[in-house]
Amino acid sequence: MVNRQFTAPAPNQLWVADISRIATGEGPLWLASVRDAFSRRVVGWKASDRADTELVLGALEMRCGAATSSGSGWYSTPTTP
Repeated sequence: MVNRQFTAPAPNQLWVADISRIATGEGPLWLASVRDAFSRRVVGWKASDRADTELVLGALEMRCGAATSSGSGWYSTPTTP
């Protein structure tokens, strides 16, 4: 638990996640994002027409490097030590 302390002393010490519903003309679009608390940069994301476990895990997997940018529609930033 972070006890509402959403700051970190260095990169990759604390990630925070969020799910947003975006209304579109074709129905809702769900966006899951993972943000590094130190840099406040979005370090992983995934969009879907469904708000489910796969959406959230996809955003986390993106950050952890489980997905690559080889034609899969993913973008992943390099992991820093």
